[in-house]
Amino acid sequence: MNDLINISVGDAAMTALLGYAVVFIGIIMLMILVMFVGDLMFKSAKRKAGKAPAAAPATPAARFSPCWRKTASAPPRISAPTPPTVR
Repeated sequence: MNDLINISVGDAAMTALLGYAVVFIGIIMLMILVMFVGDLMFKSAKRKAGKAPAAAPATPAARFSPCWRKTASAPPRISAPTPPTVR
């Protein structure tokens, strides 16, 4: 226990660098795991979509029109609130 209280600068630097390396490797492993699970989910969704019946082809006018005009009514436009005035 006394060795941890009277630690030299070199030991402190080595401990800090080792800690950074462990955390960095852990973050990389977590990123790889998330990418792997994302690929599994994407392949699963793609496989399920392949089994669904094909949709009817879109008409040329609907294909080139903006997305919000494809529906019967356009969604309401929401404006940002105005900031209060300071007197």
